[in-house]
Amino acid sequence: MADPPKLLGPSPLYTLRLDRRPKLEHLRSDERFARELRALLRANLDMRCKDFAGPDRWYQPHGTNGWQKIPQLFDNPIGHEELRAWCDRERAKLRAGVDLNELVRLIGRFVHVGVAVDVLLKDAEAAREFAAVDVMALLMAEMPEGVSRVEASERLEKLQPDHHSADGDVTTHRIRKALRKLDEPTVSRGTHAVAMAANCRVGLERLVRRFTPAEDAESGEAAPQQDGAPEVRVSRAAECRLQELGRPLPVPTGLLPRLTQETRAPKGDAASARPRYRSEKDWWPSLQPAALAGRVAAGADCLAADPSGLAGEPHLLALPRIAAWLAYRTPAGDPLRPAIGTAISRLRTELTTAPGPLIVVSLQDNYLMSEPPSTRTLTAHPAVTRVADKTHSMSHLRVDPAALKGPDDPLLESLDDYLDSPSLYQWLPSPSGLPAIADLRLLLSDDFAALGEHLLTDGDRSPGWEQHPAHSVPHLVDECAKIYGLGEDAAALYLMLLALPDPTDRNVKEWTGWKPARFKAAETELGASHLVLRAIRPRAGRALFLPGAWHERKPPRLPIEASKLGLVPLARERRSTSHMAAVPSGPLPGLFTRAWEGRKPR
Repeated sequence: MADPPKLLGPSPLYTLRLDRRPKLEHLRSDERFARELRALLRANLDMRCKDFAGPDRWYQPHGTNGWQKIPQLFDNPIGHEELRAWCDRERAKLRAGVDLNELVRLIGRFVHVGVAVDVLLKDAEAAREFAAVDVMALLMAEMPEGVSRVEASERLEKLQPDHHSADGDVTTHRIRKALRKLDEPTVSRGTHAVAMAANCRVGLERLVRRFTPAEDAESGEAAPQQDGAPEVRVSRAAECRLQELGRPLPVPTGLLPRLTQETRAPKGDAASARPRYRSEKDWWPSLQPAALAGRVAAGADCLAADPSGLAGEPHLLALPRIAAWLAYRTPAGDPLRPAIGTAISRLRTELTTAPGPLIVVSLQDNYLMSEPPSTRTLTAHPAVTRVADKTHSMSHLRVDPAALKGPDDPLLESLDDYLDSPSLYQWLPSPSGLPAIADLRLLLSDDFAALGEHLLTDGDRSPGWEQHPAHSVPHLVDECAKIYGLGEDAAALYLMLLALPDPTDRNVKEWTGWKPARFKAAETELGASHLVLRAIRPRAGRALFLPGAWHERKPPRLPIEASKLGLVPLARERRSTSHMAAVPSGPLPGLFTRAWEGRKPR
């Protein structure tokens, strides 16, 4: 294995395991396999894999059927690097000049990578380059003789984007009708060209919007011009976008790679349409972390309708856990934090206005394995109703928050028990793409309300990570150091181990800014005390642990000490919580205080 072969065979690189090398869990962990990984990534992006033969067949320029999240194979440093390098190569092809057929394929490849454009590839210069493409000029190069530019333009303006097959046979009669003046021997060529131009025009507009950074889209500023390029300004696309669809959601793109890593969409079978609605597609709510994060970042407008339809319908129970996650992953002084606080305040206000029953989970009507547990015990509670869906073979469990006593209401525990039932196979998440029981419990909690108030006053605090006790609760660090005879750094590290759900070595270094030598000194001093134990535990990311029971967790969650479950309710292992990394529900200074009060000597 020291000199890997040119082709490793059919096993996917990110799942192939090496039993004889226990320290090497995945091939991706060894730099010597970077060659094979890069080759596979490039073949996928260039659509040269056997699964992508004939790219026109799968990805039309106006399509939206690309990646909804960055695939695991690409969601790593090598994958991100290859995506950016691939984008540069595609832009170079565009600058070198393409015909209409080549443009179709080029835009189709960007449709294929989907959300990667939003997360990794935003670039004002790229937006300007695509905005500068003259589709009419490329169309005229393909049109039969006898058709003037004016005639072609008039026909193109009447057409909406539509599917067409690779051989030029168009599935709609509208395009042929638009070219009815042409002789039949040339109509197929002209039909195919106009169809591709209509699709490319819409695809280019979407791509320009996706490439344009949020700040440019809001300000209407143009990307820098290049010599020899047509004077096409990105502001034109931004202006159209603002007029037709409103301002884009302020998606915090810098946090999206980590948010994608720390969320997992539930898996299951989509609900089929009822016989009367066979034309409807099967229903499974899509998890869109970027859209949810963008809604939270919108502050007071987090529940406003999105005219573009890209963010889906606003749902009260879609945002609480995303808001808590964003608060935990941003340091004090980050401009996003007041917006998160405003969003939490808006959610709490909506809760007090009696929003009525809210969907927390859905159940399939067609049972492949066995009938699910009865919901009679749940629906006997006045807060719970089970309502059949009108168009699909499923029903929705809905809960009225006004009928609950708070986050500790026994009904919420009963709902979790029901969802965790081993015989419940075919359940579906709430419209947000995740089970909403945990979001409802969080929304009802006083800690969440306090978190919103804490973030609203974030501007009054000095910048820095609140996960570092020396920054957020220095008096506790002094008290801990004095009682246990520890240095300041060792005391701060102990408080992080006491309170936080993820005090990995990497996270601690990020929060504190400690260099390796300083971190090692603090860890060594604390490890020599009686307060912690040193061990090797899978996926822990650290070597020091609190004494007591240890709970394993599956990705995207980290394993955790049992003593922290009361401090971090979202760390409890339930189906309703298992699809997101656990984060605290309230302000970190309060969390440190509770953890210390529960552990310090009396």
